[in-house]
Amino acid sequence: MTNRIATALGAAALSALASACGGAPAEITDSLTASCQVIDKATPAVCACQTDVLASNMDAKSLEIYAFYRAEWAKNEAAYNSVELGENAAIEKFKITKKEMTMISNEAALKYRADLKACESKT
Repeated sequence: MTNRIATALGAAALSALASACGGAPAEITDSLTASCQVIDKATPAVCACQTDVLASNMDAKSLEIYAFYRAEWAKNEAAYNSVELGENAAIEKFKITKKEMTMISNEAALKYRADLKACESKT
């Protein structure tokens, strides 16, 4: 348990450091890490790794939209079609098209698949 707490605190510290150094804002990286834990049922270390992969590769606006989409998905995780609820909320908030939302989601899920998969070895 202590190891998990240390990992979670380490992830939060890295997130804050990345934000301070011009990386993605901490609220976005924290949101991505938290939604990963809910949706993917992954450990804090795996989710922090995946967040780092996305934050290092996606442009700021796409990352913001993706983080919002995942947060809305996680919020409605028990609901039928929770993925669509997240997509629709992002489309409405950011005034983007369904096609743009799909492109952002596919970029995160497919373009960085190998790097995201490598995160699964984190404990």
